[in-house]
Amino acid sequence: MDGQRKRAPVGRGAVDPGADLSVRGQNTLVLADDRDNTATPAISQVTCLKFKAFEKNTLQGFVDLETYGITICDCTLHLKEGKRWVSFPAKPYKAQDGKDLWAPSVKIADRDYYFRFQRAALEALDRFTGGSNDSF
Repeated sequence: MDGQRKRAPVGRGAVDPGADLSVRGQNTLVLADDRDNTATPAISQVTCLKFKAFEKNTLQGFVDLETYGITICDCTLHLKEGKRWVSFPAKPYKAQDGKDLWAPSVKIADRDYYFRFQRAALEALDRFTGGSNDSF
């Protein structure tokens, strides 16, 4: 070989079966990143550190998440027509027409990775709240 380690591909968004979830606690999901199936997949962890319920329109509460050792405070959990999603923290600003808009503080450029992060964040939140959707 040319010095690179190769592994069998891991399915998109698949949980690494060899991962020890107990190291980080029950609210951690280990997610295999397989954008390049020829390289060793990177492992990311998403952990829910805190959830505070707060209902207003689609907003259901505030979530602190940790991934790659980075804590992202005050993410927002939303619910509309039975669909949930997590948004990163954002700052309000006024558009030229006077309309209130929000500028995200964090973005994920890769669409596939964004959706895998969404799933991992929601699953970590479910673990943190005991899987009860009544909590939010």
